[in-house]
Amino acid sequence: MHSAQQAAVAALGRQALAHVDVRQLAEDAARSVRETLQALGVTIHHHDRDGRLVLLAADDDGELNGATISADVMVRGTTYGVLTARRRADRPFGLDDQS
Repeated sequence: MHSAQQAAVAALGRQALAHVDVRQLAEDAARSVRETLQALGVTIHHHDRDGRLVLLAADDDGELNGATISADVMVRGTTYGVLTARRRADRPFGLDDQS
């Protein structure tokens, strides 16, 4: 699983360096994280000018229940937003999913 995560991060990094549109990059990231972590859903929110979290991208089944894992999205050393992934409650995230 760890090699799949590294490959997904590398692919997204290449996209970012190629100056892909931020929304497209976020949509691709949500889809990639969902596939890699075998999650039911992934959302990415960013902070607007007033500091509120606003939905940027989602690859989600619409269900609200389950086990979640979240991580800050960092851009140039600053917290840009939050990525959250969700699985069924009987398949919680493990330590490998957090690396």
